[in-house]
Amino acid sequence: SSLAFGFEVDAEKIYCEGIDGLDADDISYARELGYAIKLLGIAERMGDSVSLRVHPTMVPATSVLGNVNDAFNAVAVDGDAVGPTLFYGQGAGAAPTASAVVSDLIDAARVVATGVKAEIPPCWDPMRAVTAPVAPMDSCESRYYLRLQVEDRPGVLAEIGAILGRNEISMSSVIQKDPHCEDSVPLVLLTHKALEANLQSALSEISDLDCTSQPNVCIRVETDL
Repeated sequence: SSLAFGFEVDAEKIYCEGIDGLDADDISYARELGYAIKLLGIAERMGDSVSLRVHPTMVPATSVLGNVNDAFNAVAVDGDAVGPTLFYGQGAGAAPTASAVVSDLIDAARVVATGVKAEIPPCWDPMRAVTAPVAPMDSCESRYYLRLQVEDRPGVLAEIGAILGRNEISMSSVIQKDPHCEDSVPLVLLTHKALEANLQSALSEISDLDCTSQPNVCIRVETDL
């Protein structure tokens, strides 16, 4: 983020969410909907501010990021002039780690041999560093995957749909499977793009319904990566 946007990033302002709320059902539902779940770090310019966030994300299963597995990492960059680019390779293992270390040693040796210091990016130079506001998470927009555990009775979907509608959230897909237990069923929803603040408000209302049981699962969906 510092290199991309030229300002010093305060790590405390990065929104972070782990994978502990996911289970195998979410992976299966994602696959059924045509997605894969990946833990992404996202840095995105939003007007005069920058959105910085780390969280599980559903991406199209056919995309390059959707097929980054095992010890491989990928960085997708969308530049103003160059457009979308991708950097892909191994991020772990003896040989890849040794290659990175030797590369740093060679750079340091060149500085010693030539006496010419390497250029310091402006964001790392205290004399030239600038700051930029980090956009609050509530201001981000995304599509969403929701997995709710609800009572198996008529009218439940209507109640949940009404809450989503009041919060300006529309549904694009609904999956309802056979009951996991005697009186409840998993209800999976995929929404159109919505504001994070609206989504969290809707989830709070849904959690208070008598027909739902905790925990509810929410995964952001990115289709433009």
